[in-house]
Amino acid sequence: MVRLDAQVTARDATSAAAKAGTFLRKLGARVPEARAQRGSRIRADQLKVFAELQSHSVIFAPVILAFFAACFAIEWVSFERAALWWGAMMGVLFLNYAVVRRFLRDADRTEDQTSRWEQRWHYGLAFTSLIVSLCWAGFSFVFWVDGNALNNALIIASLTASTAPLAIFACSYHPAFYTTVVPVCAVTVLRLLSTPEPINWLGALVFALFTVLLSRMCAYVNDFLQRSFYLAEERKGLIDALSHEKRALDQARRKAEEASRAKTLFLANMSHELRTPLNAIIGFSEVMHSELFGRHVHENYRQYAKDINSSGQHLLGLINDILDLSRIEAGRMELVEELLDMPQLARDCCKLVELRASVHNVTLVEEFDAELPLLRADGRALRQTWLNLLTNAVKFSPPNRSVFLLAKQTEDGGLMIGVADEGPGIAEDELETVLHSFAQGAAGKKDPGSGTGLGLAIVKGLVEEHGGLLRLTSRLGEGTRAEAIFPPSRVVDRNLPAKIDADTCEEARRLAG
Repeated sequence: MVRLDAQVTARDATSAAAKAGTFLRKLGARVPEARAQRGSRIRADQLKVFAELQSHSVIFAPVILAFFAACFAIEWVSFERAALWWGAMMGVLFLNYAVVRRFLRDADRTEDQTSRWEQRWHYGLAFTSLIVSLCWAGFSFVFWVDGNALNNALIIASLTASTAPLAIFACSYHPAFYTTVVPVCAVTVLRLLSTPEPINWLGALVFALFTVLLSRMCAYVNDFLQRSFYLAEERKGLIDALSHEKRALDQARRKAEEASRAKTLFLANMSHELRTPLNAIIGFSEVMHSELFGRHVHENYRQYAKDINSSGQHLLGLINDILDLSRIEAGRMELVEELLDMPQLARDCCKLVELRASVHNVTLVEEFDAELPLLRADGRALRQTWLNLLTNAVKFSPPNRSVFLLAKQTEDGGLMIGVADEGPGIAEDELETVLHSFAQGAAGKKDPGSGTGLGLAIVKGLVEEHGGLLRLTSRLGEGTRAEAIFPPSRVVDRNLPAKIDADTCEEARRLAG
């Protein structure tokens, strides 16, 4: 059996290793593919910038070329030759413009710009750009007059000046440099070398060196633009990934909120269904324990009835806590507000925990400010707040220690009530945890039967329903202090009702008189 288990385990491990290897191979194959796709998209973006620059330049080309042709026709060549050259330029320019516009429309429509798509348009645009450049460079042969220094200088200056906008176009897409700038420079150098004057040969050498320098500058600018495109692509990918994760998180959060809301509404609506049978169990067990209809045949039955009753009371208290917390979370907590005397309410609650305090040998001490104002709040909620805080403090206080009941007015006019004990305290990293439902600190975990971890969560919910704040401070070995702070809007001057009645009587007497 051991050998068989070992074989199964080895086979599972081998299968898992094979699956992991397959996954890594696929992942390794996808990485170059993803890089290639990203490179194709970036080159397509660069090609798009190059095409847009060309489409904008065609607006000024007819007028500028007509001016050049007219200037040379007036002085050196016939108008027929100039018109023929101008017509040829217009033809290739509009052919190039048509291809550029078609490419831009296709780029806007095509979402998946693959490497094949990019190469197809790369060759198409390169071909039309080369035709335009060669036709423009033919300017040096069509209008050239041998031996005329002014004519030759004007042609060389025009061709040199034209390389500037062509180089700007090529900066956006460096392969275009070899179909726009290089043909013009090559034809210019050829034109200069074909003349018998040595000075033109020197000019050809200078023009060739200028072309090399221009190529390096265009390559540098293009490299900078390419890095910018890569960064933009990375940012777009990061934004898309973050958007996807945010949508997934929002969807998960909505599902969690819906599940929590459904759970809360279910528990809040089950109040009657849960309490009614439990109250019957508690009531009948109490009747059996008190032997109202006669003595039990066996004495153990009486003890069993007592155990059933105490267990039912404990379960009822737990259900009440859960239902109260569910109502708070569901937003169905209805406050029945009245003016409450906090010291008197605290003393009433002390009477309910005095027996437990005496069993634990814990002293209850009041620390109330004199002439405290009244608090406009729900009496049952505030009574439960006091009881939960007092019960926790007494439960975790060592023998021969004190529990302090606190009540004072805050500096901004609000009211603070709370309880402080001299118990083991709560660690600083657990202060937020113990305020959550079913959460306990280290002291509660040591004694699992000490509670369910709902007391402070209910207090927090009840205080916040009144617009207040529950503040918990503690030090290990020194004790814990829980303060419920209510806003000034809920504080009412103790003498205000009497003043209102006196003013009302005075107004009534004045009207009667």
